[in-house]
Amino acid sequence: MLADIYGRLNPEKRAIARKKYAKLAKDDTPMVRLGLAQSIQVLAINLEPELIAEFLLPILKVLMVDKIDSVKVHSV
Repeated sequence: MLADIYGRLNPEKRAIARKKYAKLAKDDTPMVRLGLAQSIQVLAINLEPELIAEFLLPILKVLMVDKIDSVKVHSV
């Protein structure tokens, strides 16, 4: 998954990966959002510390108010 390879990408490709990751948080398919919520911990480990507040927290806010309960649980 994207979160698994994030640490091995160069800065330019990391920016592209972050855009795609943020787009998945708004996907119409519940299973996509669930997969995103499940992988967010791996991404958080590999993410640059300065990007946690500006990138990861807004995605978590979106996932925590999802209409599917399992997405909410996994995002917590």
